[in-house]
Amino acid sequence: MILRLSFIVLIYSVILIVVSPIIDHIFTPLHPDEPYYEVLGEFVAQVIILSLAWYAINVGLRYLLAKVTVKVRSHEETAIEVITAVILVGLQKNLSEKLNYITEWHPVRDTLFQLFHD
Repeated sequence: MILRLSFIVLIYSVILIVVSPIIDHIFTPLHPDEPYYEVLGEFVAQVIILSLAWYAINVGLRYLLAKVTVKVRSHEETAIEVITAVILVGLQKNLSEKLNYITEWHPVRDTLFQLFHD
């Protein structure tokens, strides 16, 4: 059981470590002189692409594992989800920089709530 789980996690990890930086390099790094909404749009687009990539990788690997008669059990599914989240999102340097930029200035927090602050 441990060997089987390790095999599944290893396959997912290797593929995600290869694919994740490719997705990150598709999108430009943060340029602070860009308009806020342009950075927000790039952030949303990158999250959508990551979601689609995760879905395609998950479906494709499940298909390949089924071909070699490896059935993914529920506890293995949990491990796969954790590994996928950590690797796929954790290796997105451009995404994390844009998220930090977006959360530094938020239009609602910085304009609307300032009216009630004083």
